[in-house]
Amino acid sequence: MCGIAGLFLSDHVMDGARAEATVRRMIDIITHRGPDSAAVKIIPDQNSLVALGHRRLAIVDLSAAGHQPMASKDGRFTIIYNGETYGLEALRQALLDDGYVFRGHSDTEIMLEYIARWGVERALPLFEGMFAFALWDSRDKVLTLARDRAGIKPLYWMKRGGVFGFASELKALMPLFEKTRPPVSARGKLLYAQNGYVPAPYTIYEDVFKLSPGHFLTIRAGSCEPEVTPYWVWGDQPALDDGRNWSDEAHDVLSESVRITLAADVPVGCFLSGGIDSSLVTALMQSHCSRPVKTFAIGFEEQAFNEAPYAKAVAQHLGTDHTELIVSEADMLNVLPLIGDMYDEPFADSSQIPTYLVSKLAREQVTVSLSGDGGDELFSGYSRYQYGLRSAAIATVMPRGVRRFLGNNLPGMRGVIGGPSRASSYMRLLGSTDFDELYNNFLSYDTPLQGPQERAAREFVRSRSQGVPMNASQNDKIRAMRRIDFSQYMTDDVLTKVDRASMAASLESRVPLLNQRVIDLACRLPVSSLTDGVTGKMILRDVLARYVPRALFERPKMGFGVPMGAWIRGPLKDMVTTNIEAALQAGAPFDTARTRRALDSHMRGTHDHSYILWLISTYGGWASR
Repeated sequence: MCGIAGLFLSDHVMDGARAEATVRRMIDIITHRGPDSAAVKIIPDQNSLVALGHRRLAIVDLSAAGHQPMASKDGRFTIIYNGETYGLEALRQALLDDGYVFRGHSDTEIMLEYIARWGVERALPLFEGMFAFALWDSRDKVLTLARDRAGIKPLYWMKRGGVFGFASELKALMPLFEKTRPPVSARGKLLYAQNGYVPAPYTIYEDVFKLSPGHFLTIRAGSCEPEVTPYWVWGDQPALDDGRNWSDEAHDVLSESVRITLAADVPVGCFLSGGIDSSLVTALMQSHCSRPVKTFAIGFEEQAFNEAPYAKAVAQHLGTDHTELIVSEADMLNVLPLIGDMYDEPFADSSQIPTYLVSKLAREQVTVSLSGDGGDELFSGYSRYQYGLRSAAIATVMPRGVRRFLGNNLPGMRGVIGGPSRASSYMRLLGSTDFDELYNNFLSYDTPLQGPQERAAREFVRSRSQGVPMNASQNDKIRAMRRIDFSQYMTDDVLTKVDRASMAASLESRVPLLNQRVIDLACRLPVSSLTDGVTGKMILRDVLARYVPRALFERPKMGFGVPMGAWIRGPLKDMVTTNIEAALQAGAPFDTARTRRALDSHMRGTHDHSYILWLISTYGGWASR
């Protein structure tokens, strides 16, 4: 795992020395992503200049043959790359058959030389794993950025005058803005207020963007604007339920996906929460290893949030080398000062705290850790699916005209309805015009927004709809929920959380459930093998039961949360109150009166508004930095 950053100058707005110094500043900011080595390469041309910077966390091919920036053997292409790509045997053999002699055994070299022979667009669909890279073509004078299908690895970009910049983290772009940060984006603020994160392709800043998953960007010398093109999009493939044993097929695909993900020249472990996804990855990993695999779990003093006993039981059954750490309230609160710098833009998923702590724990023994992320999104694991279906059933019996009236007039009624509240949440759902809009509203927070912002938020939700009708079949609705979760929530919340938390500890986190072969399998599976509308991840449960007794994992999902409600009334009271006031003074879209009412009722213990209050407090803390 690594960190990358660079510049493309379409004219000589900087000389080579200044460009090199700037990129060195950029990669030094993300040293945690690659503490083992650093390098910058300047590639001048008559009318342009490219500066490529790389911070390396050495995982595969620890020798100098794996160093980056790496030039192709013919000298035409130069790459900087963050990630790990697996199962490259066929691509390696194609290169050998073409007469290529390898200098080392890194995945970077295989990717680079395959692109050099057969082109980026042909190569990208063949790369399985997690990656974000920048590639310079010195013959055609083209810079290409690309990101993996699921968005496991991040990549940000900006263009300002004659400077195009990119980096693995948002903070690494700040040297390009000289003395001040770029202007805060009105759309970014609104999207954060809805979601608790800013979804791709947007960021919290004006004119700074995330490259969307499954896309590549090209910018040419002499061109004014970059072009962004998808090379992969989510698509359910009609699966004939032809009597085949889907459980056997799923087992084989999942097992092989875990096996190829183990390739490393450093110690590899696994996060183990005791839930279905992490237990399955651990079980499959252990089946491929002759020695006990190292597993890591953290527990909490608050028993309502403590999954450590479940993880320990699974570890004992599988015979892993298990490390458990029970963290105190003080341990978790001590992480809070690190959060703002770790995530760069406001990010309100409080499970970022335990995620960082378990990453830090694992890094004491291993350099790579596998996780079970992606299982819920691909295999219909969220309990909210049944609530989404139930809400749609209620909305379906309402006349379309009533739904349209509610949807069009709700923003102006919010001051009367109040909120956040159960009534206002139901009104948002029942005012949806189609199922996509309903589920997007279901995922978004009932944040108290100002009237104009309410209308803008609703219009944005509607603009993202693909028009699945409210009376669509249950299977079509489940497919829509999986698509929305995979393309937005998973990438911009779950994977962002894990990437920043693990890389802050200089730990590479790998996600075998998001390898291409698993995504392809999930898109082909009949919905009936995933969920009956109540129980989710049925096929993963069947596969896991081959290794672990069902009694050890068949229980309600707990999640990886923290007792935020109690903390806001207790040790975080002063900080949250101060940050909320800062948010209300910082040009944020929150409605002042309703926000203060929510804070007051939470402090009195009559309501639990912890999610909303933490979201607003996080924005205020970020804006006050």
